[in-house]
Amino acid sequence: MALILAVTRRIIEADTFLRAGRYTGWRLDLLLGTGLQGKTLGIVGYGRIGRAVARRALAFGTTVVASDPGFDGDDEVAAVPFEALLEVADVVSLHCPLNETTRGLMTAASA
Repeated sequence: MALILAVTRRIIEADTFLRAGRYTGWRLDLLLGTGLQGKTLGIVGYGRIGRAVARRALAFGTTVVASDPGFDGDDEVAAVPFEALLEVADVVSLHCPLNETTRGLMTAASA
């Protein structure tokens, strides 16, 4: 969740900006980033860790979808095919083992 927040809120970019001495004063749109509320998080691999990330994301008001062969969906998280997950997710979080089936899962050729 920390990495997701760091990317969506532009934390690393803001830190670099500040340390480089480029800050000259507050502006409404200065490194604003985006929140997670109303966004969709796609979780690939809905085991113990994927479920823990989903619980945290739901607390931020995020819609969560998951792609996992052993998951049929529940009251809070919809089960979707991998391709559909990539289409609807604003952020994708991977929680699957690296093996021959998952190697290259997120390459341009797989899209």
